[in-house]
Amino acid sequence: MAAPEQPTEGDLQPYEVFAHDAFHLDGDAERYRVGGFADCASAQEACRNVVADFLQSRYRQGMSADELYALYQGEGADPFIESDDPDCVFAATDYARRLAAEICG
Repeated sequence: MAAPEQPTEGDLQPYEVFAHDAFHLDGDAERYRVGGFADCASAQEACRNVVADFLQSRYRQGMSADELYALYQGEGADPFIESDDPDCVFAATDYARRLAAEICG
């Protein structure tokens, strides 16, 4: 599978969201761009969507929150925000744990 096209310097927004797949966290080979955003809140929402899409697609009736979270840890993408704003962060694992608990009820 071809790597997604990376943006050029002129295409970048103040808040860029990228994600690493779970199997290649140590390099950029499997890092892909989710999108560019004008504000932190939009970038954080994009990160939440990456995590939520994975969890919702993998949930099966009767699955525990721990089981769903373990799937995320092993296979889910890890979204993150690159920007000059030190206060704009996203903790994917924390969000995944909370959302798994909500989904599994």
